[in-house]
Parts: sequence; C-alpha cells; structure tokens
Amino acid sequence: MAGKQTIVVIGATGAQGGGVVDGLLKANKFVVKGVTRNIDSPAAQKLAAEGVIVVKADLGDKASLLQAFQGADGVFIVTDFFGGAKNDPAVEIRHGTNAVDAAKEANVKHAVLSTLEDPTEVVPKGAYREAMPDLIVPHFQTKAAIAEHLRQSGVPHTLLLTSFFFENFSNGPYLKYLDGSYGYISNLKPDAAVPAHAVGDIGATAAVIFSNPSKYVGKTVPVAYERFKLPDALQIISDVTGKRFKYVHLSDKQFWSLPFPGGLAKDLSNMFRYYGEFTEHVVRLRDPANSVYKGPTLREWAQAHKDRLANPPSVGMLGTLFLTTWVWISSLVFGS
Repeated sequence: MAGKQTIVVIGATGAQGGGVVDGLLKANKFVVKGVTRNIDSPAAQKLAAEGVIVVKADLGDKASLLQAFQGADGVFIVTDFFGGAKNDPAVEIRHGTNAVDAAKEANVKHAVLSTLEDPTEVVPKGAYREAMPDLIVPHFQTKAAIAEHLRQSGVPHTLLLTSFFFENFSNGPYLKYLDGSYGYISNLKPDAAVPAHAVGDIGATAAVIFSNPSKYVGKTVPVAYERFKLPDALQIISDVTGKRFKYVHLSDKQFWSLPFPGGLAKDLSNMFRYYGEFTEHVVRLRDPANSVYKGPTLREWAQAHKDRLANPPSVGMLGTLFLTTWVWISSLVFGS
C-alpha cells in the first residue's frame, strides 16, 4: 500500500458512493476508506471483504467526519436529498457543509463533489413558482449551494456534474396495464433529448480524477456521453426486454399533483420542466468533450440489466387504475 493515495468515500454503501468505491478498486492504485453509518450492515461487510477500510461516520456529525478524513489524500463527497436529508434542503446543505468543513480541517488535498447546477441561473425570476414557492428544484439548488461553499472553502476540489441516471428506468415505479405493458410517467417534453449515464460512470470518472488531481483541480467535469428522448429510451428498453414500455407524458400541473410523499412530485416536476425548457443549457454544461470517461450506452447497459428491466417495480394494476383516475381528475381541474 506504500505510495498509494488514500481516498475516503462518503456513502460507500449507496449507489453513487458504491460506484466510486468500485471504480477506485478497479484502478488498483488507491487505499479506499468507505464511510457508512452502519459498519455492521451486509453491504459494509461486503466492502470490507473486498479490501475497503470501512469506517463509521455520519454527515450530520462533523466530528465523526473529521476523524474519518484524518490522513486522507482525497475525499469523495455525495449528499442524499431524498434519503439521508429526508427532502429537507437545510439538512442536505448542513450535511454537505459538514463534509467540506471537515475536509478543510483535516487538510485533505483534493475533494471531489458530486453536484448539480442551480436552475435559477437561467430560469426567469418568479417562474416555476406554481408548484413550489421557495426553492424551485430543491435537490438541485441544495447541491449547488454546497458546491459554492466548497469553492469558498479553499479546499482543492473538482466538481463532478451528474445527469439523468439509466437506473431510473429500473427503479420505476411504472404503471402496469392489463396487456402486460408498462408506462413511464413524466412531464419531460417528449422531444427533449437529455444527457444521461449509468451510476457506475460516476465512480469510473472519480477514479480518473483522483488519478491525476493536478489536472482536474478547479474544474467541473460532467458525467454524460449519451443523450436521448424518453420515448426513444423506452423503445430501446422494449427492444432489449421484449416487453412493451411506453412514455406517459403529463402536463407540469398533472405531474406535481401526483400523491407522492414529501413534495417529491413538485420537485421532480420542476426538474423535468427545467430539462425540457432549457435543454441546450443543460446539455452545454455537460459537454461530452469535457467528460473523462466513456461508459456504456443505454442499449449496452440495458442488455446487462435485462432481467431487472423486464420485471420493473410497478404500482400494480390497482395502483395504475388509481393514478390514471387521479390524472384524469387533475386534467379536469388543471387542464391538459
């Protein structure tokens, strides 16, 4: 292990952090410390068996992070708005600032932050307020605030700008119809071609960045090599699985009226609206020419995850009937 950089990965048992751990291990040039809240979980034990130094820390507890970061050359920081922060912007920002401040106090040489842009850079002032009166896309704006805190901290850093995950197609939930077909609901314009990638591409990208920190410090590196329209993406999944997947397009108001918990529908509705109305801005920020790793295409990824995609989580037929009725009623209230 002599001569190897020590990299601490926050959220090592999660989707993004786990992908980073995997990418760093495959590079075979790092000592990897994985941060998790529960070092006794099966996922944590699996990491330990793979050679990861598993340490206990919590984003809500800066002291635990400071201890975990001691002796580290680099830190991968990711925060979870929907899970760990429970849809609370103040909590996610506190989690992120705790990590940044701990990295500074521990004299970490390089922090890589998984982040998103602030849509208010292009969305006109006062727009998108019908769904949410305060933050228009909370899980974007909180991450942008953390990125700004990192810029101001003086910690050498790289911002890693993520995109739409392929995994959204395997996580669902889908509508399921009597004929066995599936419906993917969104208010994203059907003709909007958005950047996308597999979650694992984040880890591979981070490994490239940590391998050559002097090249990437101070830069924003996008993760995105493919663009697609949702109807086209679902056709690819249909081709691969042999099952029929179709796009169910809702209006913005229909989508944010859906009975999802914690304001989730409103947050996602505004996100997809932003993607659709400012597509070229979203794409420009994620110029593939600035990417450092080319991952699988959607078709290649779908082939590798064919079994899961063929039987995706759905709301079931009763749930489909309920949501279809809900959408019909909302169309009468809000219009199409």
